[in-house]
Amino acid sequence: MRASIAPARRSPATFENAGAGAGLLATLWLALLWLGAPLLGAASREGATLAERAALRTRNAIALGVGIPFVLGFAHALYGEICLIAALPCVVLAWRPAAQRTTAARHAPLSRAWVWLTIVTAALVLLLWPQLLRPPLEGDTLAYHLPNAFAWARTHTLWVTGTRYWWYPGGSELFAAGMIAVGARWSLPLAGGAAALLLTLRIVAFAARRSSATAVTAAGALCAVALLTTPVAAGQVGTLQNDLWLAAATLEVLWSLLYARSSRALLVSVGLCALIKPLGAVVALAAGVAYFVARVAVQRGEPPFSSRAIDVAGGFLPLLLWIVRDVLLAPGALSPIASKALAEPWGSTIAGQGLTGLTTLLRALAAAGAATIAFALIPFVALGEFFVRSLRARLGAEGLAFGTLSLTGVLVSGLYLAAPFGFAGSVPQLANGASLRFDLPALACACAVVALFAARAPLLVGGLALLSSLFGVARFQALFWNDAPTRSALPAAFTCALLVAVLAWVVFWHPDWKRWAALFGTACAAALLCVGVWLSSTRAVAFYDEGMRSDPSGVPTGLFSRLVQLRPPALVALDVRAGSISMLLPRTTVYDALDSQPCAQARRLGALLVVGTDRDTPAAVRAARRTLALHACGRVVYADRAAVIASPL
Repeated sequence: MRASIAPARRSPATFENAGAGAGLLATLWLALLWLGAPLLGAASREGATLAERAALRTRNAIALGVGIPFVLGFAHALYGEICLIAALPCVVLAWRPAAQRTTAARHAPLSRAWVWLTIVTAALVLLLWPQLLRPPLEGDTLAYHLPNAFAWARTHTLWVTGTRYWWYPGGSELFAAGMIAVGARWSLPLAGGAAALLLTLRIVAFAARRSSATAVTAAGALCAVALLTTPVAAGQVGTLQNDLWLAAATLEVLWSLLYARSSRALLVSVGLCALIKPLGAVVALAAGVAYFVARVAVQRGEPPFSSRAIDVAGGFLPLLLWIVRDVLLAPGALSPIASKALAEPWGSTIAGQGLTGLTTLLRALAAAGAATIAFALIPFVALGEFFVRSLRARLGAEGLAFGTLSLTGVLVSGLYLAAPFGFAGSVPQLANGASLRFDLPALACACAVVALFAARAPLLVGGLALLSSLFGVARFQALFWNDAPTRSALPAAFTCALLVAVLAWVVFWHPDWKRWAALFGTACAAALLCVGVWLSSTRAVAFYDEGMRSDPSGVPTGLFSRLVQLRPPALVALDVRAGSISMLLPRTTVYDALDSQPCAQARRLGALLVVGTDRDTPAAVRAARRTLALHACGRVVYADRAAVIASPL
């Protein structure tokens, strides 16, 4: 059967929207999630700090953003219109008239919170804005995170197996699928931004737990920014990589274990953590083990098992449903799970390499900078101090938190050393520093430990964190400096931070203006978002063409320009990041090519075969695949030095 190459008819479905419209739809979707977030619980502690309330609401909004596509996808109903309709009852049920009453006491913390609010806003805009002005370009995002999300949104179901990693637990990808379904695909950097926001707010909440003084919360915010601006984390703020997501979810599990009074909070936190990549469930278990061990140390042998253990177990229900899905789909999968298995998984780990792995790890940490080294070592130092203090019975009020965070960091670091691909995969993951991101949950635990310590020495902690943050931001901005529009990040961050500070003071002095201030702030954010996604969508084809060359000094391909003209209904992608095609052609079904007989696969599926240039693939293999497409796979529809489109007979 010959694949049709006639342009596909444009569909009025919501996720075809591009440009400024995508920004407005993203604003609508995220606003509904935010308004519906109290449905999953509100701060139960009297006098909860602003950071604690904001972190809880952000966590719940993210959980809704994952949960709605999860439920609808299971029911074959993942349509944009249904996502929006499903969010409306959440908003209605979350409405609590009593909670809307404004009093001076409720807004009093704003007089001290505006400093850390300004710091958080400026940092997130500086990290997010450059990536919002460009289409998604990060390799893993385009290789398998985006293809999964697009496959679910395109087919309106989770019961598909055409992508390479269809079986991976899809926490962050489900959030992205909801955004794609409602028509906000050019706003996808906000998915990484949401995880960064949650992580930052929770670290500030840890600092405020000890003291709500301005210096302490500002130091906590700067600690979070110092972590976000490390090379390990900065690149994930505007992508769909899920290590930053896992770090934020890990802190949510720990906070819920330590401070949450309701079972619902722990169930939501564990459920979210377990759905983020295969390691998520193990990290959630490690956090639970760390909490119970630390409680034994603090309470001198009191039996630790309680309803908390039951809540942790109950939080794995969404993952259990995902595993059932995988088991049911595996026998007839288009992309078999076994095709991704490693012949020697232990050999791809850092621990499996012995001394070579250790020395390579030390070099990678040194290249990542002083902040990364400090965050990597802090859990081990803090755990030693915790056990010494517990033996001397000199643990303070936050001794349990101190021990739980540090032990979790040590356990997660141990998991990192034994994780597949930690040392090498198709590329040398550790030698180039890429796999350090697997340790982000441990680094986040270290950052929370430092935030707890900030109450003792806020000026010292804040000063060191500020220096690290400034260096990290400068290093990150330098990566984008050759793209002129991204140089607007600094004025954009300054404007947004100033706006947040002004609105905080307006609400403090005039509590009755709270809703108007929120509406004005939302409108400004939506306007800025529309500008960003318009630039991203209008420059996407040029970016993707420019990014693929036969060699680094070669001529850019015209592959993506040609695909936009053809608009084929289906493609099999080989040595092409499938996510880049889906961003441009959301209605085109994109299959990941099997390593053997991709031409036969395309013929069987009635699809075009697209062979590109992936620098991670050995040159000899790329040449053989190109020859196959040019001479043994039917009619050549398009060819240049970097790519081939073939229509198999």
